[in-house]
Amino acid sequence: MFKNYFFLISILLTTFSLSAQNFSGEIVYKIEYVAKNESFNLDSLKQARSINKSIYLITDGYYRSINYEDQKEIYDYTYNFKDNKRYRSSPSYPVTSVYDAGEVEENEKQLKIVKDSTLQILGYPCYLVRELDPEDDEKVNHLSFYTDSLKVNYTKFSKHETANWNKTLAQLDGALPLKFVNEYEEYIKINTAIKLTPKELKPEDFNYPEENTLVIPFHALDEPADRLPFTSGTINCFKRYMRKNKKLVKKYGEKVYLRFVLMADGSIKHLDALGEDQEPLNDLGIEIFNECGFKFTTGKKDGKPVNVLMGLPLRFKL
Repeated sequence: MFKNYFFLISILLTTFSLSAQNFSGEIVYKIEYVAKNESFNLDSLKQARSINKSIYLITDGYYRSINYEDQKEIYDYTYNFKDNKRYRSSPSYPVTSVYDAGEVEENEKQLKIVKDSTLQILGYPCYLVRELDPEDDEKVNHLSFYTDSLKVNYTKFSKHETANWNKTLAQLDGALPLKFVNEYEEYIKINTAIKLTPKELKPEDFNYPEENTLVIPFHALDEPADRLPFTSGTINCFKRYMRKNKKLVKKYGEKVYLRFVLMADGSIKHLDALGEDQEPLNDLGIEIFNECGFKFTTGKKDGKPVNVLMGLPLRFKL
């Protein structure tokens, strides 16, 4: 009897110990950019790549990365293992792009784990992992510092082929990174964990906004969406607008970039213009789009029409 109780208690303790290793919670990363030479304009980079903070929620089978410019949320990615999809959303536009996380990367990551190269981050011992260039194993594209003190159940991400994340997690036994260093041609991007909060997370914490329109990314289409050739009616309509708005074009410029969703049924939703400090020109571009009969062929995925996020530049030449 005593042996049976001892055996049962041992199993329970072992199970508790294994589950206690699995981290569930929030990691806040500070993002910095460093120029590789003095001639590089770091301020222009910061304007183009304005993200300076990332909040990462993760638990077994789910994650969410929320990216901020100061206190303003710019966009986020969510993932759940049940449908093996990644969802990208932005508070500024009611559209969510759906990515298949099962798409296999062409070049598999080559990792070099350096356990004796350690760094303390938030009190956790971290070891170095080098990501080598698949075509040149002497060149390092990416450095990360992982800790074995914070882990997730990597089997829950076994289908996550994007960025070879399933293989990376498996190779590191589910360990989580607290620092990334990405080197580019002219600058270095550094993500460093500055706060860590363990907490219980539920599947609904990883939902994308239900009211958003779901779209398939352009690169994932089997048959791309496209603009049909302009008819004579469209061209004449465009010319009429140009004659009426010469002063406006001279004042604000010659180009507008339109964004919209081409729905599976061929209709248009969420039309807007992206140019800054040129609202009258943006309004003109939207009016021309609505009134001059632009036509498109729908994109297809797996033989079926799907919703597609589209961009269309309009140039006004006087």
